[in-house]
Amino acid sequence: MQGLRESGVDPNILDQVKQNGIGKDLILEANIDENDEVRIVNLITYIFTQKLGFGVIIRLAEIFSKVEMLEQCGDFYKLRVPTEGKSIGWLFGWL
Repeated sequence: MQGLRESGVDPNILDQVKQNGIGKDLILEANIDENDEVRIVNLITYIFTQKLGFGVIIRLAEIFSKVEMLEQCGDFYKLRVPTEGKSIGWLFGWL
């Protein structure tokens, strides 16, 4: 993980690789592997997905007073924001 931190991966993403964090699947995979290793494709997918997911959450937080993450599994995020008079079409940029 130190190498990832040094290469500029967001520490908030890396700090979630723990037993009760968003990256718990990586911990599970390492525990199953006899060498405590994780496949690189799974690590890269995790980092990519979280980087984009956190970006969406940050952007939504700039627009709405509250953003709740209801569920996150793999590349699936289920978020809730108050409508604040905005339609779902407005949110996605449709008229």
